[in-house]
Amino acid sequence: LTILDASWNDLASVGDGICGLKNLSVINFAHNHILFLPQRFGDIAKAEYVDLSFNHIASLPKSVGQMKALKELDLSNNKLTALPENIGKLRSLKFLGLTDNDLTEIPASIGNLSDLEMLAISNNQLTALPESIKKLSKLKTLYLVNNRFDEATKQQIKNWLPGTEVVF
Repeated sequence: LTILDASWNDLASVGDGICGLKNLSVINFAHNHILFLPQRFGDIAKAEYVDLSFNHIASLPKSVGQMKALKELDLSNNKLTALPENIGKLRSLKFLGLTDNDLTEIPASIGNLSDLEMLAISNNQLTALPESIKKLSKLKTLYLVNNRFDEATKQQIKNWLPGTEVVF
């Protein structure tokens, strides 16, 4: 099994059994009622595309940092208040969707996502971004609409990312 699409199924949880499906490359649990992921979710190390959008996930297991093949991770429309620091280990990531959560900060390790091309963090509670974000040299678009940045911070972010389209 390489593709698992369980979107739109009214699922309340993801069982530990999924962690044994080591060959999964695509995982789609979008539009469910999932509250949390198994602690060993990151054992699915070959996953390249994970869509967990439109759920009720409040935190990620630290094991997510083990998913080194991950190219796209969509966590939009959840209840996330923080990201694990080891999110920065996902160095193959090209897209990270965090829109419509309750994030108040982004870990400094975000600057380690050297292949990241699009970062969507609109509709959160952010007042600042870590300076390490300026290391994202491949970042094409950064969505920051409807956060709590003051004008000085907005300008600073734009200065850090001169080759990036920053949308406030």
